[in-house]
Amino acid sequence: MNTKEKLRKEKIKRIIESFWEENGTAQVVTGKHSEFIIEPKIFLGNEVNPEVAKLIIKTYLAEVIKNDSGQGRVIATPEKLIIKDSKGNIAAIVRDKSIIEEYLSQAE
Repeated sequence: MNTKEKLRKEKIKRIIESFWEENGTAQVVTGKHSEFIIEPKIFLGNEVNPEVAKLIIKTYLAEVIKNDSGQGRVIATPEKLIIKDSKGNIAAIVRDKSIIEEYLSQAE
């Protein structure tokens, strides 16, 4: 991995960590003589943690519905959601049924 890739990955990591601090919830586990705060890892290997990815997608879809700014960027079917970037390229394909159902019910 070259220096540019490392810098880009670090920038993405900082942005996601900031997002996670604002929207994620850490779990506190208490014992008789100790207390631990458990925060999920943002990256698992070279990929984003699936739970963090779900949170990012849910937040994006909620903003699209609220602002009606994503017209043409989200293609919804009962089987999948296709999210496109500003150039019309596919940015994400979501197959999680709960996310799809939530989006479809809010978009009506």
